[in-house]
Amino acid sequence: MSKRNIDRTKHLDYSGTAARGLRKRLREKYGEAACERLMERLDRRYEAFLEDQPYCGGRHNVMIWQLYDAIALFAYYEVLPEKESLEEFRQTCMTVFGKDRARRTLPRFLTADSPAFLRLLKAVFRVIAKRMNRALDSGEWQDGWRIELETDRLPEGLQASLVGCPIWNFAVRHGYEHLMPALCNCDFPGIDFLHAGLIRPRAVSNGDDRCDNWYVSADSPALRACPPILRENGLLVSKDWRDR
Repeated sequence: MSKRNIDRTKHLDYSGTAARGLRKRLREKYGEAACERLMERLDRRYEAFLEDQPYCGGRHNVMIWQLYDAIALFAYYEVLPEKESLEEFRQTCMTVFGKDRARRTLPRFLTADSPAFLRLLKAVFRVIAKRMNRALDSGEWQDGWRIELETDRLPEGLQASLVGCPIWNFAVRHGYEHLMPALCNCDFPGIDFLHAGLIRPRAVSNGDDRCDNWYVSADSPALRACPPILRENGLLVSKDWRDR
């Protein structure tokens, strides 16, 4: 049972995957005893961060763990005796999000190469988008991602634009904008098991109103035509498919 003191009518603990990743990084850096002391401090900081955090749907929001694990990462950064560089923090984010290890590619009928699987994904996303957008429009949720699907009618893959970002909003409130590239860049790797690649020409942390995500087969010519480009602030932003 978690000992974290949070308002559970509004908020959740960060995930078990995040907890294991945070402990792993702290143990590697400072040893077992210091790791436990720093985890205690991290939990207290996490609790404090949630005090002014808007309600984003709790367990009714299927993307909620991205938000709470990100908040735990900011708490981790805050309690570090020596602050990590952006690249070191990106490595921590990869560990916390469980993307620091390769996963075997799924059977083809469960990958981005399968038209039937993509049709199923689109149908699932439509249901999720309807629920999330309605909750935001009604004011039931105070913050969150708004989802727009297939707005450009692209010829392949799946386009899912996330309008707004509660993680970015949190970062702005607490002065962590400079760390956002480390979190956002983690979206590019880690989908190899779906034999997929990500094209993202627009991102909220780049000053846009949305993260425009186009998921295509890892063998798609579009992926080669729209490679990610590293900006001065460390953020990866793809070449825009509209400019091809």
